[in-house]
Amino acid sequence: MIGRMKISLNVITTLIFLVKEVFGSGCGGSFEKKGKILHPTSNDGFLLTSTGNTVDCASLCWRREQCWSFYHNPTDQACFLASRYQTVVPDTSYSDTAQNYFDLYRKPGGYSTCKELQLANSNATDSDYWLYPAASHVHYNIVKVYCYDMGTSNPQEYISLPTPNTGEYPNETYQKCVTHVFTLTGCPGNQGVYTYSKIKIDPSTMHVNRATRTFMTVSGKPRDYAWVGDCYTELDNSYTCGPKGSFTINTDGTGLIVDPALTWKKSGYKAKVEMTKSQGGAVINLLCGGYPGSCAPLYQMTLHINIANNASPESAIWMT
Repeated sequence: MIGRMKISLNVITTLIFLVKEVFGSGCGGSFEKKGKILHPTSNDGFLLTSTGNTVDCASLCWRREQCWSFYHNPTDQACFLASRYQTVVPDTSYSDTAQNYFDLYRKPGGYSTCKELQLANSNATDSDYWLYPAASHVHYNIVKVYCYDMGTSNPQEYISLPTPNTGEYPNETYQKCVTHVFTLTGCPGNQGVYTYSKIKIDPSTMHVNRATRTFMTVSGKPRDYAWVGDCYTELDNSYTCGPKGSFTINTDGTGLIVDPALTWKKSGYKAKVEMTKSQGGAVINLLCGGYPGSCAPLYQMTLHINIANNASPESAIWMT
């Protein structure tokens, strides 16, 4: 009997909260049951406090734009707010046998595109904002997105790169690793250094538009993002002094990484590609070339969530 009363009380309390917050706040979102979440210490937790009941903890989360997952432990009254939702199993170092950890999340009523944000905020200007891209593999995680052309009818989404990403098609040749000259004897006019400070994305897929060069600076011949090549020397078992063409992808500080499964295809005469990764995949160093030779992603480049290199909450604007 006591157990039934406890369940009924929980149901009533939850209904009161939903009526109060969902229909009374006008926030445009809701709390929904959606599997277990990671313990907040590994889920971008930003506030640990104490509340007497779950409703109070949920209310704290609801009223903070950057919060959309939380847990509440009724035993010690711990309330932990987090700024991400994760679709992975809970942290096994924490017991959930008593079901003390809430598996609720806040599916945001925020903006998934710069156009949505613009329509609701006519005075918004070009800047970094927190958006909730609709790409299925992102699961409405919050992402720092640069909204560009906000003064037009067609604003566009970019990812700001804290560390500019640079490629170089070197102005040098080392044909057959014998004669090293600082000129492109076989490929004149192809040399160049190109740097991207932002890359264009489609928030519905998180695909990168590599051909968009709006935020690229260049000295020499311009190239697409993540394209790499040279005209240094043919490369095979006999000639191993190259490749010399380079490009570094660095998404550290964005909360994103390039699809870990992505590889680069080579083309040209006796071309070769070398790839090394660091910082959990946030940094990809590419070397590629031939005589001439080049490399580009094998398929569509897509960005994925990576909590380890997340952007700071203060680095972008929260819009409601």
